[in-house]
Amino acid sequence: MRRRKSMLECNWPPADLLLWNAAVLPSELFESNDRASRWRPKTVKQAKYAYAAWLQHLHDTDPTALQLCATERVTLDRIQQYVTSMRGRLSAVGIADALGHLVLALRAIAPDRDWCWITSIQRKQLAFAPRPDKHPSMVGVEKLVALGTSLLAKAQSGSDVVDHLSYRDGLIIALLAVRPLRRSNMAGLRLNQHIAMSDHQVRISFDASEMKGKRDFDCWVPSSLVGPFIHYVTVVRPRFPGAGTHDFVWCSMKGGALRGGGIYEMIVKRTSREFGKPIYPHRFRDIAATAIATDRPNQVRLARDLLGHANLLTTEKHYLHAESVKGGAHYGALIKSLRKRPVDLG
Repeated sequence: MRRRKSMLECNWPPADLLLWNAAVLPSELFESNDRASRWRPKTVKQAKYAYAAWLQHLHDTDPTALQLCATERVTLDRIQQYVTSMRGRLSAVGIADALGHLVLALRAIAPDRDWCWITSIQRKQLAFAPRPDKHPSMVGVEKLVALGTSLLAKAQSGSDVVDHLSYRDGLIIALLAVRPLRRSNMAGLRLNQHIAMSDHQVRISFDASEMKGKRDFDCWVPSSLVGPFIHYVTVVRPRFPGAGTHDFVWCSMKGGALRGGGIYEMIVKRTSREFGKPIYPHRFRDIAATAIATDRPNQVRLARDLLGHANLLTTEKHYLHAESVKGGAHYGALIKSLRKRPVDLG
């Protein structure tokens, strides 16, 4: 019989369930405990699952611990045993992710406790994780913009748009290349909520509650894309089936909004066809940050604001990648120059 990976909510210790429910209730009802009430639904789901997995582990290996209060059962020995149990089915990154969401849940349930020691264990797990090589999936920003603008051009015959699907895709790719929103935010763009248009400007705005970094986000669409964007909204978008039934910017051929999964599949398909390899939507953020780091090494905060990061350290990870790019280029140039020198045979 297959073992459960997480404990059903109905089987949680009553005290734990009471604490969790109090943590996720709207803050206007429990103003002193609003740590989880302001999370995004996805974050709530991830933290709840991580805590349920922790409870299930205790149920399977140390059931008497469930008789203790939520904070007393969290000991160094038990956490280390939990990490060991996960190694057979999760990668180092997966284990770190599980610990990170467990810490979120614990901070919501017991905000007066210091859980940094679990975060230290989480970081040690990440140290074991192999770092992915981003180079194969990195292309220049200018190539992504060129792909987007070429799709825009091919979609038109004279002044008329004859392929509204290619026009939409080209605009998304070109816009994402220079304003690399997260996929969920790109898919969630709504005309009456996030977009402000005039004849010569288009502004994109998100409230802090809609951003992963919990910071307000504002940016202007580059002037080269203002015309295509306005033309899409006013002329091309209405041609999509069901466009009049919703106010999402990006429309699907299926009669509704183009969701995050649709944007992902479209970008993978278009970039694979163009470059012979897929450039995933999130990689657009790496590419944009690396471009700024390489071209404007003294303006790290510019990349932070572009990516909507709350923590500057997160952005600086991209700058380390940029330094490796420059280092590789310098080494290549040095080897090339040495090869050109005449050989002294003595």
